[in-house]
Amino acid sequence: MSEHDPKLVHDNERYKVEDTDFKSFTMSRTLLYPHQSTRGHSHPWPEIYVCTDGEGTLILGNPDESFSIKKGDLHKIDSNRFHKVETIDGVEFHCFFKGTRKH
Repeated sequence: MSEHDPKLVHDNERYKVEDTDFKSFTMSRTLLYPHQSTRGHSHPWPEIYVCTDGEGTLILGNPDESFSIKKGDLHKIDSNRFHKVETIDGVEFHCFFKGTRKH
């Protein structure tokens, strides 16, 4: 087992999340199941989202802004900005952020 093997963070009826810790940054992979959404949240660090499969909607901010996401799309999410992903048929995305996830 390598120090860069993904570690399971969440696995429930909505989604599966795995984090890979590279010390200075984390790569997180989310499989969002059909007809589900992530729980909306914000945090004090920016993130980069890369859609790697499927299609969904990225919801940002207050008031809400919505963006369609599909394979190959990249979105920057600013620090302290509310964000949430919804899907009908399922979507896979990776997010990248500085440091490690605070649990």
